[in-house]
Amino acid sequence: MIFTTSKPTSEPCRNSGYPQKINAIFPKINLLNALAITKDTLEFSKPEESLTEADFTDSNFVRDLLEKNPAYQTALTEIKGQQKNVEIAKSGYLPTINGSYTWSSFYNKIMGQPAADFSEQIKNNKNQQVSVGLNIPVFNKFQVKNNVEIARLNVINSNYDQDIIINNLTQSINSIRIQFLNAREKYHLLETNFENQKLSFQKSEEKYREGLMDAYTFFVVRNNWLQANYNLINSKNDVILQTELLKVFQYR
Repeated sequence: MIFTTSKPTSEPCRNSGYPQKINAIFPKINLLNALAITKDTLEFSKPEESLTEADFTDSNFVRDLLEKNPAYQTALTEIKGQQKNVEIAKSGYLPTINGSYTWSSFYNKIMGQPAADFSEQIKNNKNQQVSVGLNIPVFNKFQVKNNVEIARLNVINSNYDQDIIINNLTQSINSIRIQFLNAREKYHLLETNFENQKLSFQKSEEKYREGLMDAYTFFVVRNNWLQANYNLINSKNDVILQTELLKVFQYR
């Protein structure tokens, strides 16, 4: 009987590292499938549209918007009309001069008797009259005074109406102004948070590729970036909304 022995080879197996690599890839593949991501990298992008910068620091900002507003223009026109009515009412104190001119003629014919020609009678029977009169208000001053006071009260009421319109418009414009500034400040803060979350995700992605971070932690970091991106988009939409509301006062 012959016994044979074999020496164990000291050459390392070239494929000994494959199971470790496969075990490291599987969690990543499962994570990408769970997130419905078709590629293993993410690109960070933000809308490049610039936000409208309204010059709220201008001292004439509210005044300029008021002067463009139709309600304000209507109130100014109403005041001017009432002021004209005061001047018209005051004219009742002044004497008036009246003048008139009349021209007349006639034609007659007695039945059974001959009559002169029509044109001849019109020419012979014509009559002209000119009159001039002067009216001096003496007994109606009380009535004129009442009319003037009523016209002045109408001016005061128009001024009150204008003040109400100005107050309402000013409150609306200032409300939009405050909301715009708050939304813009919030956007800038969320923009900074977005950049921080972006950097955090990129660093986490590198760690995950190197096997230094588990899939769950990577998933949480990515969710934080998605939430930051969502908040940033909502904030910008809010700024755009306030800008469009401002345009209603600027261009209507």
